This record gives sequence, structure tokens and C-alpha cells, in this order.
Amino acid sequence: MTFVWTITIPRCTGIMENAVVLLCKRGDLLAIRSVCLESDEDLCVLYALTMSSRTECVDVAVKDLVDTSMVSTVVDVCSSSGDVGCDQLVLLDCVGAQVDLLPSFSGNKKSKVLKSVGWSTAIVGVGQVFVDGAVGFRDALSMYSLFHGFKYVYAKNDAQTVKVVCLERHTSKECNWIVKAKLEMPSGYFIIKQFVGEHTCGDASLSYSSSRSTSSFVSRLVSEDMRFDESKRPVEVMKDMKKDYGVEITYRRAWMAVKKAKAHVYGDYMESFKELSWFVGAFRTSNPDSMCVLERHDSDHFKRMFLGFAACKNGSTFCRPIMFVDGTFLKSTHNGCLLSACAKDGNQGLYPLCLAVVDSENYENWYWFMEQLKDFLEDGRVLVFVSDRHDGLLQAVKQIFPSLPHSHCLVHLKENLKKRFGGLDNSKKKYLLNLFSLCAYAPTIRLKIIEQMSARRSTSMKWKGVICPIMEKKFKGLFNVSKTWAISRSSDDLYEVRCDPSVSVNIASRSCSCGEWQINSFPCAHAFCALKRAGKILNDYVDHYYSVDAFQNTYSKSINPVPTIWKDVTVGSDDNVLLPPLCNKRPPGRPRTERIPSTGVKSRKITCGRCGQVGRHNRARCKEPLQH
Repeated sequence: MTFVWTITIPRCTGIMENAVVLLCKRGDLLAIRSVCLESDEDLCVLYALTMSSRTECVDVAVKDLVDTSMVSTVVDVCSSSGDVGCDQLVLLDCVGAQVDLLPSFSGNKKSKVLKSVGWSTAIVGVGQVFVDGAVGFRDALSMYSLFHGFKYVYAKNDAQTVKVVCLERHTSKECNWIVKAKLEMPSGYFIIKQFVGEHTCGDASLSYSSSRSTSSFVSRLVSEDMRFDESKRPVEVMKDMKKDYGVEITYRRAWMAVKKAKAHVYGDYMESFKELSWFVGAFRTSNPDSMCVLERHDSDHFKRMFLGFAACKNGSTFCRPIMFVDGTFLKSTHNGCLLSACAKDGNQGLYPLCLAVVDSENYENWYWFMEQLKDFLEDGRVLVFVSDRHDGLLQAVKQIFPSLPHSHCLVHLKENLKKRFGGLDNSKKKYLLNLFSLCAYAPTIRLKIIEQMSARRSTSMKWKGVICPIMEKKFKGLFNVSKTWAISRSSDDLYEVRCDPSVSVNIASRSCSCGEWQINSFPCAHAFCALKRAGKILNDYVDHYYSVDAFQNTYSKSINPVPTIWKDVTVGSDDNVLLPPLCNKRPPGRPRTERIPSTGVKSRKITCGRCGQVGRHNRARCKEPLQH
């Protein structure tokens, strides 16, 4: 039912001082209702009612109650054709001008202040100077056009003169906007010589996007953010540009911007190899007890590099004698592989010891890595190696460390490798596993390890207990598990714990028939029961590696910084420069599609919905012939 409201608004309501009657008409005049509005809330209800009724057209007029004979003309808010979707509520003020009330009811009381607010004055007028030359002028021009939302084209663009006109002027000759700047010698500055800042093309050139928001321009905007968040993705750059600057860019442009920003902040990938020789020398100077080995091919191309930290080697002696070794592929222009060895501290955190960057994970590189690791350790400490089942690694460990035991983990150490840098968030772990620049890569890992060691050192100083907090928490868990178990004493040190199944615990030999106490050097739930029954102090039966004192000694040493302040500016320009690695070819044969399971891992079988067989394929990949 279409109807007309006649609303009386008392004087001085806070909406309009002189507005006292509001007439709203919808559709044909079939019914008239008159309501007195006593507050702003009443007008908000009216607006909500109008919107909920999907009004196609709202006509508004204001009448002054002081002079009832003066009624203003009804204002047609929407077009005469009655287009659907008009959502404006308009009043007439005392002088007859329209007042848009929509912002008052939309909830957006204050518009968002964009980071690009300063771009409105990037181009001021004739005589403006740009100390960065043509590049600075073009950047300012891009900012100015993006803020004001118009497109432009270069009428002339070279090292001496840049002349720009509005796109509409270039296509239809209907806009007067123009700016021209020239190079001034000998200063090398760019100065605006001509500027007409008024657009006579109306709204024809307005746009949210512009071809002038180039990847180089965007990279300069996000380079500072990239310095603190190196894991920023192109999709995030697209969202940030829209949210912070009100500019829409394509995914391709955002991807190129991220690539250029990383090159600006961390160095260009190809150029980084020229500085790698300098980094090795500087690292050896600042960390004389550490180990850094760089090998190159006969053609001076990069081959592989080993990096071991003396501070980590010292700290590893306070960790359990277990060494985790594994490799993971790198995503870079030349691919490659990252090999690493790490231990575990007393608070169950993974502790990095050394790493190597090689061309691929094969026997030759694993053998070389184990040779460097043996020279790096030097102390002859008995270790237990834990790894996956890579053939090259198995052979290398047997040949370099023939007398040391070597076991396999239940799941591939790929997940352990990702957690190597404990304390980092997932985005930084992902970044470290996706190499962008080799020369930036080694220093970046070094910095992350420095931060990790410093943070854990500071945290451990606040601990008041005897053993590490994670292990203290584990004791509480063992207590809850063993509450219902019965215990029988066989002798002073021998106990039987009756659970399902029952086990035997020998306190003197620190052993349990379940084997967990012997493996972890930490009491299991059965041993916990026996120790409590015997009245023993639990901390006395915990290996020293789990103590707070051992943890603090683990992180007592520091990796020294490698400053670049005295680096020669001519580094990488001599004839003996290191070249990027040779392109790696894909191994022969069809790539493996199934992962090799570790010892003890049970593969999950899939029942195909097409053929009904149990195996490794589903309906989408089924190629089995069907019986008709």
C-alpha cells in the first residue's frame, strides 16, 4: 500500500532549527498519515521504516510552523523515472538548500583518514622543486593522480622534460589539466614550469585504479613494511593498498611490487652472490671460533656453503646428546636445498647448531655436510643421530660416524625442520623456508638465531624452579594420569605398578619396563608413582639436561654481529667475483607422487567411490576399468 506521511518536527530538535514539518510521499497519493516527531530518534525510525519498505522514490518538503502558509516545494530526491535503489533522505534548510542526512544514519560518523591524505598536495604549482629528479617528479605525479582519482598520459617523457595531460584531453580534447616539468642544471633538480590544475572534463576521468600505480611505485610504498614483515604476500599488499590508500591494483602488479621491495630491502638475488665472499670473510672475523665454508665450481659459480655457530656448539653440550638432521628444498631462482643439524634444549625447544645451502639433497652433498659437521664438533662427544630415511644421508652417517647410533623418527623431520626456529611465528618460519636472496638468507637466519638465544636467555633468568617449566608441567600431567594406579613394593628400590598392563620400576637403576624412563632420561608415569610411594625427591631423578641451570648455560654464549659499516663499496666488482649457481636440471624420470613413509608410520588407505578398491586413489583419480 502506497501512502504519504506528514510528520511534524518541533522547533530546535537538533536536526534543523527551523524545520518543523517533514512531508514524505511514496507512490500515488492513496493515504495520508500525520505523526509528530519529538526527537532525533523518531526521525531515525522514520528513515529505517522507509528503507525497509524498499522505497523507490522519496520526496521531502519542510514547512515552517511559524508561518503555516509557507510550504516549500516538494523535493524529488530520485530521478523522475523512479529508479530503484535510491537511498537518500534529504531535507531543505531555511534557505532552500538540500541537506543530505544519510551520513547521520549510516553509522559512519567520521570518514577514514587514508595514508594518502598527504598526496593531495604532491603537485602544488609552478616553481615546485623535486630533488630526486624525474623519478621523484613521476612518483609525486602518481600520488597526486591516485588521490584525486584521475588518469593521465605522458605527452613527453625523457630525462630532461616530462609533460603530462589528462586522459580525457588526450582522447577527446575536453580537459584543460596539464603539468610540465623540466630538468635544471647544474643542480639536477626537476622544476614545474607549467601547471593547470583544474579538470574541465567533469567526472569522466574519475577512477579507483590507475595504470600509474606501477609495481615500482607500490614497492617503494611497501618496502618499509617489508623490512619488518618479510612474509607479506601479494594478496596482503592488494588489501593494504585498497584499505590504506584507496587504490586498486592487480595481483600481478602486487606480486612484482613484493619482489622489487624484497630486492630493495634484502638485496637483489643475482647481485647477492657478489657479496657472499665478503660476508664469509666478515663472519669469520667477527666470530673467529665459528665455522664458515664456501665452495665454488671451477667456473667460479656458487656450489655450496656451510655455516656453524660457535655459540650454538657451546650450548649444544648442555643439551641431550641427540642430533636431528634433515634437508628441505628452497624456493628460489636456482632452487637448491637447505641441510641442517639441530639439538633440543631442556625446555623441549629445538636448538639450531649448523646449516648448509647446497644444490640438491643427494649423497655427495650429505657426505660433504657430515664431513663439515665432524670438523665443527671436534669434541668427539657420543651422539645419536635422528633423521628420515634419505638414502644419501644414511650412507653418509655410516661412513663419517661409523661408531655412532642412527635412528629414524616416526614422522619425517620436515615438521621438525619447520620448528627449528622455535619462538618465531608461522609467517617467519615460512619465509625462512622460501629463500629469496642467498646472501640475505644466511644473515637472516643468523639474526633469527641471535634473537632466539637472547629472548630465551632473558626468559630463563626469571625462572625460580630447579627444572624447566615445560618439564614441571609434565610432572603435573603424570600426577593426573597415575592417580588410580595401585603400587606394590618388592624391595627398597623395586616396585610393581598395577595398571593396564602392569610394569616394574627400579629406582636405583632409573629404569622402567615400559622403556620410557631410559629413553627420555625423565621419569615416566610409572616411575612417578614409584618415586612418590618411596618418598623420593622427583628433581633428583631428572637428568641434568632438563635443569634450569643447564638451560641457562645452553644460551649463555652469543653470536657476534657482522656490521656492514666498513664494507668496501667496490665489493663484488673485482675479477674474482662469485657467480650465481648453475641452473639445476630436474632429476631424470617421472617425479615421485607419493611420499616415502618413515619407520612405524601407518599410511591411511582410501576407499575409491568409483571402483570400490582400497588404495591410494579416489574417485577423481580412478583409472580402474569397471565391470558392466
